[in-house]
Amino acid sequence: MIEWGGALRWLAASAATEPQRVREWSAANGGHATLFHATDKSGGVFQPLTTTTHALHARLKSAFDPHGVLNRGRLYPEF
Repeated sequence: MIEWGGALRWLAASAATEPQRVREWSAANGGHATLFHATDKSGGVFQPLTTTTHALHARLKSAFDPHGVLNRGRLYPEF
């Protein structure tokens, strides 16, 4: 891992690294993990949202984009 300043850390992982394990470790340590560069993005790019955070995102999306036309599926498939 590399400290970038401001509590952002980069992990140079091998292709065999499981994204879920990295995300579980980061969540257990008070953080989250985002896939920055990879050819295989099947594990998702962003940290899965907790139930509470998902509900908050859904309400914000509904309030600011009631017709669902802006950036559909860009961060999370359901938004």
